Amino acid sequence: MLLYQNGYFMQVLEGEEADVDTLYAKISQDPRHHHVLLVTKEPITERSFGEWSMGFKNLDTINKDSHPAFADFFNQSFSSSFYTESPSRTRELLLLFRDRYNW
Repeated sequence: MLLYQNGYFMQVLEGEEADVDTLYAKISQDPRHHHVLLVTKEPITERSFGEWSMGFKNLDTINKDSHPAFADFFNQSFSSSFYTESPSRTRELLLLFRDRYNW
């Protein structure tokens, strides 16, 4: 999953650990990307986004009032602490987008 808002991207990578690590390193070292932040890294027993090849949503184009759970995300100025202090909140947001928009 890849989300975009106001010049920032949030991406979920899932797969075999070595493959994800390799891809994350490539993204982190790409000069087009700035301030890459790892919110959480954890083993999973089942993919949350396994049915997708890549889902993308430009959040600047959606109705911000379409779901109350979006409020925290849209009302925050971007800060790394918003994500890193609560990886579970970030995961819940991503799953909400998955379920709401069913990419």
